[in-house]
Amino acid sequence: KKDDGISFSNQTGPAWAGSERDYTYEELLNRVFNIMREKNPDMVAGEKRKFVMKPPQVVRVGTKKTSFVNFTDICKLLHRQPKHLLAFLLAELGTSGSIDGN
Repeated sequence: KKDDGISFSNQTGPAWAGSERDYTYEELLNRVFNIMREKNPDMVAGEKRKFVMKPPQVVRVGTKKTSFVNFTDICKLLHRQPKHLLAFLLAELGTSGSIDGN
């Protein structure tokens, strides 16, 4: 890669501050990655936290219904309200359902 006199800054202020010039794609890309590294120090070390999802425990209730046994546990793992996750699952599965108090 040749040196064309461009210096990269890890300034986190507005990109247009003190300058009238257009930024190159590479400058903007480097700036974004610098900001990401500042906000996520784990990324610098190459350590990524993996999120291991528990598989849903689904059991048959009668002949036509099924029950998602560990639904509240999965809601807690995902940090979501049960109503929100239920709406998502029902929309994705194209079916109807409800939350039982048990």
